[in-house]
Amino acid sequence: MCDEFPELYFPDENGDFAWDKPGWGDSFEEPEEELKEEFSGASNYFSSLADAKAYALAHPGTTLVRNPQGEGFVVKGTVASEKVVYRQKQDAHKRSENERAGRPRNAGLSWYDRDLAILLRLHSQRLDIKEIALQLERSPLSISAKLLNLELLSEQEHQSNMTLYSQPRF
Repeated sequence: MCDEFPELYFPDENGDFAWDKPGWGDSFEEPEEELKEEFSGASNYFSSLADAKAYALAHPGTTLVRNPQGEGFVVKGTVASEKVVYRQKQDAHKRSENERAGRPRNAGLSWYDRDLAILLRLHSQRLDIKEIALQLERSPLSISAKLLNLELLSEQEHQSNMTLYSQPRF
């Protein structure tokens, strides 16, 4: 195996790969509860490629990655890389800065897959941009900009939102 391909992908029982499924992305998230139970009962660390392949073949749909904290392989999502841990610390620092400055808690932070899923659901429910902003703890302008970026809002609607939500507060 070479460094250009640090992850092992095996199709699930339907022949689908991980990237064919909803939620595929590069952000670290805690494994779902059912996966946590499975990982707690079984080892999620494999010292050799052969052990990793055997586990992946016995657990269709599992994605294994090089262990970001050392040698061997682990089930993706069970061990945070140093980069992910650093980003989580930076996000926590930014959130506390935002709270001290009176800004929305998630202002200026990257959009995670989970945030996008909530945005799409709330937008499809025709909620007001201000209500969506409150739920996602972001500014109405950032919600409008993200919806424009996702092509769910026209340029004209976005301009209207900019005018509406850029008004000075007295």
